[in-house]
Amino acid sequence: MSNGSWRFAAFGKPRLFDPDGRAVRVEGRTLALLAYLALEGPTPRSRLAGLLWPDTPEGAARNNLVHLLRRIAKSHAPHLVAADENVALGAGLTVDLALLVRSAPDPADVPGGALLDGVDLDHSPDLAEWLLAWRERLDARRVELLAVHAAELEAKGEYAVAVRVAARLLDLAPVSEDAHRRVMRLNYLLGDRPAALKAYHRCQDVLWKELGVKPMPETADLARLIDRGAVDVPTLRPPTLPPSVLRPPVLVGREREWNRMERAWHAGRLVLLVGPPGVGKSRLMHDFVASKGTAFRLEGRPGDRGAPYATTARMLRRVLDALEPGFSMPDWVSDALGPLLPGRPALGTSTFDPRLGEAINFMSGVGIVAQGAVATIFEDLHLVDAATTEMGMAMLSSSFPLGRPGGLPHFVGAFRDEDLEPHVRALFRRFVDAGQAEWIDVGPLDDEAVKRLVATVEVPHTLERAAELAAFTGGNPLFVLETLRRLVERGPTEVNASLPVAERVGQLIGQRLAGLTRSALHAARAAAVLQSDFDLELVADTLRAPLLETAAAWEELERAHVVVGERFSHDVMAEVLRAETPEGVRRLLHRAAARALAQRPDALPSRVAHHWQAGGDGARAAPWLVEAGHAARRTARLGEAASFFARAAAASEPHDADGAFDALAARAEMLALMQDAEHAHAVRDLHARAVTPLQRATAFMQEYRLLESTLDVERLSTVVEAGFAALRVADDGAPERLVEAQLQEGAALVAFIEGREDDTARHLNRMRVLGELTGSVEWQAKAHEGLGLAHSYGAPRAAREHLERAEAMHLRRGDFVRAGSSLVKLARVLAELGENRAASEVASRGEAHLDRLDVNLGERVALRFSQIVVAQLVGDFEGAYALYERSLRDHTLEHSSLLASFPLLHAKTLRLTRRRAEARAALEAARSSSFPGHLRALLEIEAAATLREQGHDLAASERLEAAAALLAQRENVAWRARWLDLRGEPRAAAALRELHGLSPRGWSAL
Repeated sequence: MSNGSWRFAAFGKPRLFDPDGRAVRVEGRTLALLAYLALEGPTPRSRLAGLLWPDTPEGAARNNLVHLLRRIAKSHAPHLVAADENVALGAGLTVDLALLVRSAPDPADVPGGALLDGVDLDHSPDLAEWLLAWRERLDARRVELLAVHAAELEAKGEYAVAVRVAARLLDLAPVSEDAHRRVMRLNYLLGDRPAALKAYHRCQDVLWKELGVKPMPETADLARLIDRGAVDVPTLRPPTLPPSVLRPPVLVGREREWNRMERAWHAGRLVLLVGPPGVGKSRLMHDFVASKGTAFRLEGRPGDRGAPYATTARMLRRVLDALEPGFSMPDWVSDALGPLLPGRPALGTSTFDPRLGEAINFMSGVGIVAQGAVATIFEDLHLVDAATTEMGMAMLSSSFPLGRPGGLPHFVGAFRDEDLEPHVRALFRRFVDAGQAEWIDVGPLDDEAVKRLVATVEVPHTLERAAELAAFTGGNPLFVLETLRRLVERGPTEVNASLPVAERVGQLIGQRLAGLTRSALHAARAAAVLQSDFDLELVADTLRAPLLETAAAWEELERAHVVVGERFSHDVMAEVLRAETPEGVRRLLHRAAARALAQRPDALPSRVAHHWQAGGDGARAAPWLVEAGHAARRTARLGEAASFFARAAAASEPHDADGAFDALAARAEMLALMQDAEHAHAVRDLHARAVTPLQRATAFMQEYRLLESTLDVERLSTVVEAGFAALRVADDGAPERLVEAQLQEGAALVAFIEGREDDTARHLNRMRVLGELTGSVEWQAKAHEGLGLAHSYGAPRAAREHLERAEAMHLRRGDFVRAGSSLVKLARVLAELGENRAASEVASRGEAHLDRLDVNLGERVALRFSQIVVAQLVGDFEGAYALYERSLRDHTLEHSSLLASFPLLHAKTLRLTRRRAEARAALEAARSSSFPGHLRALLEIEAAATLREQGHDLAASERLEAAAALLAQRENVAWRARWLDLRGEPRAAAALRELHGLSPRGWSAL
């Protein structure tokens, strides 16, 4: 075989030519390989193997690649491809692609035809997508080169050559009206009016067949001029738009709204501007606040609602980027912000910190002070995520009136009412009803205001048509300005010229977009699909285009006022782009966006998942949805976490049943943490889907979580044992050990209720060991929490150490439910040790932890129990009464069976306030079948104390005998000391308290 130069022609039907110029037979994968290497350069073998044989195991795919490379060397020439760990084109091969991609070829050398036309890549979806993206990019490049060349030839008067170039241009872009108009005009300038009109009819046919639309008014106008023989301009250059069309110099027609804003501002109320798109909410907001001073600007963007704290994270990045290099962020702020800004290595870890809200408030304050802002303005509130909205509204609710020294600055927000989430609308309405917010509907301009608006722009012959414009546009300012823009772009605007035909502003914008070059349109479509927080690099990565090429396209978009900087000039622009992008192209761009975002360390998992799903690839979306669920949990957004896990299960189900089960199990855990009624349905679903021993054990573990608050020993024992039975035939890996840890917790709870102290400790210590074996801080923390509860009966000082350690470990992993639970238990231990102030402080801290979460009603019942204990201990009996009433009002036995013991607590409050008859009645009411068994000894002791104070010594002794029998089954040293007091054995009681560090003024001693 000759060692001369080979040539690869990739456009049209691809062909490989030997040094003698003969075409040789080549298999499809070889053609794809040569084209890929020509466009992408040296590529790792693993990447090529995965692309060419996507459904083959990696080892076999790499072996297939080796055989393909050998066949190329043997059948064609050994120097066509250079292969070591990276594969590249050899020096002996020239490719027509290289000239087009890496230089500016002579227009005569621009090849025709589609890239790799006719090559079947159905075996590799990723390679097929790659080919489609490069086809669009290279088509845009060829169209640009030919359009420039045709324009140069036309300007020189070389119409015959220009029309041939324009015909080639039309072959590449058959639905481009710019190309059709060029062919029409050039044929006319050549003196061939019939050919020019035939070109127009061909344009009509193609547009109707391909897009179902008629030619634009510009094209129809050109056809009419050709028919009349009135074309006298060789080239049509777009006119320069007056700056006033882009932004009118004066705000008009908003005097009423402005006056209401003034009154609300002086009263310190929240200002809400509400109206449809294009009505001028943003202009009104910006002009008003600019009249007062500097604004701290926030905005919601499309896609934010899918990711908790997405809007907040954008604000934080903006503030951090604007700070002076010497700014020193407090460590606690850095630690707290870590979960929201994972791509910032200078910040803390991804573990949720209880001070997140405080840290966000701190940094927003830093941004406001740095800018000297007198107000916060918030654009597109209807696009803001729920977490940001709830946090912001909570912050505002305690800060009225706004704009006062030492408080929050003024706040002005704008949104579309029809796109607002119902619960957010209800929240805003509550502020309005409370007199804390001003809801201002911003409607269309009236005829007089439209006339004043038209008078401010520098478009001749339009003022006398203001009434017509008002009727045509419905008084929508954006529609008015877009209509004026189209009049300017169409040329001289005589008084009797017809207005651009459009039923709504989106159609006018669509006509503007039709004038973009293909590269600019692709960039705009990519940005619209990305939705929020895009930049030039991300757009280029999505398109797989060189950055400088994308930058040039972006400059065109800025000149066309489609974008301003790295955002759209108006949100309607992005909406129109997304709507007009063909479905196939939109799905391709979504998949490309997912790949590009996945490479960024600060990408939100929910955003990547959204793009995979919108691109039709649920399999790739599933793991990102799971990660989004975990991210939501790290920010204590349990409801959103459950939703992400449910979506992950739905995305996994068609192809990965095990993955779907794992996602549903994660969802069930979120529902358990929230004590959501849906948890019962989730558990049934897990049982129905469970196939493997681990899955069956997981289902029983979640059933234990469902029954945990009932303290129903019989049902709990049955479920826990069934879980252990499933694990005995399962593997012995980390997932199995973590499920066992949860079941060990259930076994410990059963043993604790039944008074089996040794078994309780054995199960809890096994739980701790499992946590250590798997490296799980969660299960080590839960083990310490359980040991703290167990020791609270017989060794309160040891219990204190375990519970303090448990809280610290729970906080390390951001579990505020369990951190709060540990403190709730610790408060009761401290109450027995007589440390009143510490008990009160710990109970308050526990409440603060629980208040950071969506809900956990069972833990809140336990919290109220401890708060009543602390109130009794410090003599706050009114507080104890109020807490008891609140508990009965807010909770039911479904939340926690512990609520059945509250009459006992109430009886003690009544006795301590000398209302002994009422106390005795409350104790009798407490003797129900639902009263917690592990507290019955305490019930008998309290009954004895009440009877003794009433002088009923015999009845009191009977109660003490009953208590003794119960204490024999489950010892509790604090209760035993109180029992000794009531038996008249003060020395024995004092000795027991001294032995265990109990205070004679502890809670049980009251």
